[in-house]
Amino acid sequence: MGFPNRPEWTESVKALLAAIYPDMNLDECCSTPERPQRLPLGLFDRLYEMPIAGTAWNGAEPAGVAELARVHTREHVDFVESLAGRSCWLSVDTTAVSPESVLAAKLAAGAGMAAVEAIVNGRDARRAFCAVRPPGHRALAGRAMGFCIYNNVAVAGRRMPERSGCSAS
Repeated sequence: MGFPNRPEWTESVKALLAAIYPDMNLDECCSTPERPQRLPLGLFDRLYEMPIAGTAWNGAEPAGVAELARVHTREHVDFVESLAGRSCWLSVDTTAVSPESVLAAKLAAGAGMAAVEAIVNGRDARRAFCAVRPPGHRALAGRAMGFCIYNNVAVAGRRMPERSGCSAS
């Protein structure tokens, strides 16, 4: 595991994590930093057992490269795509990928787009909540940041004008 563009950060980040969390298993943590267990799975069980009236569960397709490139630089999208199937750190701020993170990030961005689509079309929802990992509100146009590989919020926001006829400005 390492930083593809900044290998000198790897040992620094591991040392920092070891100092802050002395009981942490760094091999486990650093090999799969973003994983399904980070979602409160009990939440899903509870909602399935005791559904909220009017709530619908919807799936999503992964966001495509062109959709992601409306918000992110093409270099960032291409770089993230090149990491599929790998484990590595993307940024010194703890943003990392494990082998399935690239697909998960594209699905998370796609979920936001699907939510916007459902609301704008008025057929499925008046509001939406996307329970996704990795989160997507901190990533910048040209880099991952704060566990966020893509900025799902911005990707979904770019979908709104396209689907509703609203102005993007």
